[in-house]
Amino acid sequence: MSMEESFEKILDSIVVPMNHRLSGVKVKKSKGPNGSYHVTYFFNDRIDFDDGQKIEIETDNMFRLLGLKGKENFIISYRKSDDFVDI
Repeated sequence: MSMEESFEKILDSIVVPMNHRLSGVKVKKSKGPNGSYHVTYFFNDRIDFDDGQKIEIETDNMFRLLGLKGKENFIISYRKSDDFVDI
């Protein structure tokens, strides 16, 4: 299992269930040796500032848990749940 798949699996099993507005997550790694992980969370309802902060903190915790270098190496974005099939 790749690091990209492991990161997605952990986020899907820990971070997504902690916020009832999230419905899923996808992780893709940019090409190149120093590529960033692009984390896309899918939501059912709007994500407010407090929710976003909690999600970012937990994503960073899971990133570090996997032994990756820190939150400067991942980018979080949000999309509507309807877009989940398009990724």
